Amino acid sequence: MKPKTLKILLQAGFVFALLARVAASSLVTTATNAAPIARLANTARETETFLMGTAPIAQAQPNQLRACPLTSRTFMLSPYFRPTTVGGSMMNVGKHEYRFELSADLIVEARLKTDSPLRMDIYAFKPPRKLQTGVDYWSEKLSKTNEYAVVINNCSGATKGSYKIEIKVR
Repeated sequence: MKPKTLKILLQAGFVFALLARVAASSLVTTATNAAPIARLANTARETETFLMGTAPIAQAQPNQLRACPLTSRTFMLSPYFRPTTVGGSMMNVGKHEYRFELSADLIVEARLKTDSPLRMDIYAFKPPRKLQTGVDYWSEKLSKTNEYAVVINNCSGATKGSYKIEIKVR
């Protein structure tokens, strides 16, 4: 980020925070407007903290972990969901995530087809847990109250190849 742009953002953050603090201290006169103004003041403090936190720019050293870019796609699954094939290629460091949100309790299966050692990891989000690791086929009855993800992980960058995932609902 350019220093001039950063300076403008910091000034805007301070002005916003100052206005919110003045509003919170002088305008709170009744119970009906106290909550929205208090929320505004909290937002201003969070914004100020965020803007202040972005000033120093951290750079990774050669011996440190590097970022693993994530590509995510969400599918709304229902009993009428037609079998779908999604695919991609992992030629660099990265992670591809396919999220499932369900409209009803369903049996979902995912089959990985690849010419490389890439494998799928399966996650549930509520509560966060890993269901399976390093598989090329997965089938399970899933609850509509949860969200799930099939992840192709190549954060090490050691594996290169293309893949396809067949997603079916039964």
